[in-house]
Amino acid sequence: MAKLEKHRPTKNWPVVIMSLILLFGIGFIFNNNLYKQKETANKNEAAKQQTIAQPDIKLQPNPTPVDTLPDNYTIDVPFTAQAPTANWDELHEEACEEASSIMVNAYFNSITELTPKYVEAEITKLTNWQDLNIGYHLSTTTQETVKMITKVYELKAEIVETSKDTIKRALTQNKLVILPANGQLLNNPNFKAPGPPYHMLVITGYDKNGFITNDPGTRKGLNYRYSYDTLYNSNGGWTHTTAEVDLTDK
Repeated sequence: MAKLEKHRPTKNWPVVIMSLILLFGIGFIFNNNLYKQKETANKNEAAKQQTIAQPDIKLQPNPTPVDTLPDNYTIDVPFTAQAPTANWDELHEEACEEASSIMVNAYFNSITELTPKYVEAEITKLTNWQDLNIGYHLSTTTQETVKMITKVYELKAEIVETSKDTIKRALTQNKLVILPANGQLLNNPNFKAPGPPYHMLVITGYDKNGFITNDPGTRKGLNYRYSYDTLYNSNGGWTHTTAEVDLTDK
């Protein structure tokens, strides 16, 4: 799963999180050392005065903050189908990666309307870049799609493991999620049966029933809803060697 946000200088969050844990550990050890010094001093003083030692005082850990998420959340993302002129030739049958990338770029660059002419030009630009830099443009992997997005659109993208809360949290942080999937497992009635063996779509929100998506595989894909289980079970990365989606790669 790829999360995307507009590129700007940011903290390296994994390092910061580890630093905070390390600092907490140092602080805890430091506080314990202070307590041991006080305890030793108290015992020495008690021995001199032949009185009872000070009672043991246990340090209480800081309460863990509760990470709450809203019940529903939606980002308004411009939509396009991967075949904007309804020309479902081989190129457009396989253009879900490009269409998903075009949608996220439009959102982060305040492009409010994706006309067929604009989308076709962008698909051509992206496939030309792929042919030049990757060697092909059909069925690109998650890693290859991230490379294209970061190089062509200069957006910041990262690949993370898929989970319901991870996706929800990313959305509430104004990040978009592109999900690779086995399209046949999506069971979308708008797909030409049996559906694409490999597909990508943009997750734009969620509610109590599931995720809200911009699914480029159909002209009816704006704000298309999938259940949580449907998206999770269909999610996986494309593998060139087997020419299929690896459902264990989430």
